[in-house]
Amino acid sequence: APAGRPAGTAPALASDPLLGELSNRMARVRRIQEECRPHTEKGWKRFDVETCTFWRTWDSKTGALKLVMQWDAIGSMQQQIAALRDADVCEPQWNGECWSMTSQHAKGASLVRWLQKDPFTGRKTEVLMERTLCDCLDEERPCWVLLERSPDVAKLETFSGTYGPFEIGPVPDGFLRSVTSECGRVLEPLGEDKVRVTMVIEIALPSIIRWVVTDSLMVFAIKTSSKGIQQSWNKIIEGWDTSGFNERIQKEAEFYEPVRARVAAYLQERQNQS
Repeated sequence: APAGRPAGTAPALASDPLLGELSNRMARVRRIQEECRPHTEKGWKRFDVETCTFWRTWDSKTGALKLVMQWDAIGSMQQQIAALRDADVCEPQWNGECWSMTSQHAKGASLVRWLQKDPFTGRKTEVLMERTLCDCLDEERPCWVLLERSPDVAKLETFSGTYGPFEIGPVPDGFLRSVTSECGRVLEPLGEDKVRVTMVIEIALPSIIRWVVTDSLMVFAIKTSSKGIQQSWNKIIEGWDTSGFNERIQKEAEFYEPVRARVAAYLQERQNQS
């Protein structure tokens, strides 16, 4: 046993903040893996639109809307990961859906920020997402898992200052900062140039809005927004070589080269087994 710890005793996670955070992240990964799947349980309803399939349910206690969306996207796994981690590079290709995007990286996580119009209310919104990516290619459902959450800060709606290793600026004039519950995505490689994306989000709607968010309105909103997102994503992939992503990937090779190697090895192994 290491010096200072009696033989035969296990190290306490609480004594090492990094180990404690790792344990917490793995619990979050398991939760996202469980939620990011087709739902047939009571209270869930399925909808198929042109660009995706989604399932929805309402939390009877909080009134929150939970959505699970699934679609197949063109592009490689590395391209998916790069667009999520270094989102600022692809801002010009989003056709105005998102703007003023920034990305910060530290301690195995990223803080991504952008401005948008809320798809349900149309209000101008600032979004801050703390993102963590986890390699789960060796599991029964081979995938990468993306963890997303708003920064865990008191009064985030008006906060500015230091958040761990990240810096959060003031909310822009005329914008509201959104605060979201834990959400995430499961990214499954279907081939070298196709990925199945399953995403779970939970939306806390004010009661005055909740009653007007009918299934018909929900289908219309998701159909419209997902079509715009798909068009922007396809534009990102088509213009990849001139987007600046290749340069960013080279600059951040310490992160991206292991990603490339892991995905290539998985696809090769799957091909050998077929």
